[in-house]
Amino acid sequence: MGRLAELQRKNLEHLMGAEAMGIIQVDLKFTDPKVCRSYLCGACPHDLFTNTKMDLGACAKTHSQKLKGEYEAALKRSQSDNPEESTEIVSPHELQSMRREYENNILGFVEECDRRIRAAQKRLEKTPEENNRTTALMREIGEIQTAYEGAMAEVENLGRWLLRCFLEHPHRCAD
Repeated sequence: MGRLAELQRKNLEHLMGAEAMGIIQVDLKFTDPKVCRSYLCGACPHDLFTNTKMDLGACAKTHSQKLKGEYEAALKRSQSDNPEESTEIVSPHELQSMRREYENNILGFVEECDRRIRAAQKRLEKTPEENNRTTALMREIGEIQTAYEGAMAEVENLGRWLLRCFLEHPHRCAD
């Protein structure tokens, strides 16, 4: 029940905004460490793979569309050629640092995924002994299938012979 309630809360938060739900403080800035850098810069890994084997659960940091908009506006101002627009409380160095943090977070997540894939592939790999055993079992299955088909053909022949015998000599088979 808790998982369903969490999903409903997230849907409401997404539709109404976290501020309306009373989840975020109104005076929170996008530079605050409580704000998810991954969400601001692109996509949070916690949101990407919900309901999959790679589900990380809910992100502990704040996701706010308003703060994401402020971050994107600050990023545009820092890249602007107009010096009056680029005078912002947030330095370009801090914005680059946020972006690097996001990239490192995503790279770490990708490395974790790759590690899990390698571990799964290693479990799937067969040793030469297993391959030889599989080949021997398949050969044995083939021999059994051939013997079965031969026995079934013999049963069919005997059945036809018996039917012919009954039809030709019904008085002998009455006993």
